[in-house]
Order: sequence, then structure tokens, then C-alpha cells
Amino acid sequence: VLSLITALLAMSGGRIPPVTELDEPTENISAMRLVHTTPARADVGVAQINGFGFGGLNAVAIVEAAR
Repeated sequence: VLSLITALLAMSGGRIPPVTELDEPTENISAMRLVHTTPARADVGVAQINGFGFGGLNAVAIVEAAR
């Protein structure tokens, strides 16, 4: 539920939160646009939320802003 709330707040506020515990990205992913220090401004209309549970229960949800 917290991931859903975070995604909805990020979409409504126009800010992408930083990746937690990412201090120094490796060179292999340096080409990606990672947010690793402070929230980044972005006009985001779609977000993906992942949920991983014990025993192999996994879920993915895609939320889209209302038009």
C-alpha cells in the first residue's frame, strides 16, 4: 500500500523520489536516468509498482493519471 501511495503522490506532485540506499551507482547503469540524491521534477503520467512477498507471491500494478 505504501508503494501505491508513494507513486500517486509522485505523480500528483510532479516529483520522482530517489532510489533508497543508492549511494554510488555502478558504471553498468550509468546511462540510466537514476534519481539517487534528491527528488527530480518530472511530468509523470504512469507509474509501475512492484510487490514481493514471502513464499514467491509477487505482484505488479500499473497506475495511470486521469486525463
